[in-house]
Amino acid sequence: MWSLRVAVGALLLIALLIVIVTFQVRRVRLPGEEIVPAGRHRNAAIYVPMRDGTQIAVDIWLPPDLAVGERVPVLMCTTRYWRAVQYTWIFRLLVGLHLLDPEMSLYHQGIFFNRQHFAIIFVDARGTGASSGNRITEYSPDEIADLGEIAEWALKCPVPSNFLIKA
Repeated sequence: MWSLRVAVGALLLIALLIVIVTFQVRRVRLPGEEIVPAGRHRNAAIYVPMRDGTQIAVDIWLPPDLAVGERVPVLMCTTRYWRAVQYTWIFRLLVGLHLLDPEMSLYHQGIFFNRQHFAIIFVDARGTGASSGNRITEYSPDEIADLGEIAEWALKCPVPSNFLIKA
């Protein structure tokens, strides 16, 4: 009888801990999930179509204090690896418990400049990451042309509508 009570108590304690962890993880808002004063998510992941129909994956990081209609300078970073950070529930839990700085994983991605009021565009090169197309070689003519097209797109930038670039 005593061992049954201990087992039930342990199960209830474990259930309570699961509920607490779940609640804590769900309420944590990471930097990319924040809404900037302009009314948009700080991070948007979209595809930009190229001249040949290839879809290039980009992440747009807006400055955390971007106001409606504000124009900001843009930096662009292309990569074949790690355009977008994937957060685990453990990372969210550690942030929720204030054991980790939520932006610590973003320092390698130019978050310093984002805090200095730059918009940052991270680009998966053609044929890598979430981008479609074929990657023939390092800095192929198509990949170089893609960079020019993305820079032109950024000047016009139809999405998100408040993402304006200082010319």
